[in-house]
Amino acid sequence: MESKLNSIPGDALGYLRRLDQRWQALCQGNLPPAVEVAQKVNTNLGEADFDAVICGGTLGILLAASLQIRGWQVVVIERGKLQGRAQEWNISRQELQTFVELELLTSEELETAIASEYNPGRIAFHGGKNFG
Repeated sequence: MESKLNSIPGDALGYLRRLDQRWQALCQGNLPPAVEVAQKVNTNLGEADFDAVICGGTLGILLAASLQIRGWQVVVIERGKLQGRAQEWNISRQELQTFVELELLTSEELETAIASEYNPGRIAFHGGKNFG
């Protein structure tokens, strides 16, 4: 098995060993310290140049990420903690595909983000025309 892994370009065996070490550490509760990506600052920040300022992080973070991927300097202003929420978006797969096209999510990440699906339904009113 090792000879097969050694024949794969890119140090596949070394990568697999490092991955296994990290998995074992995770299973034993030896987690690396969390990386702080946002800070609360109570002082004047002075001058700062941004191409876009987005207020509201729940959906705004997607726009911010899309702009940042394209090289824009973006700041997001959010009243509370920037985090996901349990609300479903009622969005179609076709609309979700936009996130993949904008390189905000991979197809695999998109699949894990889908909480529930609804197949097309039929709407009818008594004595009226059926829709759907």
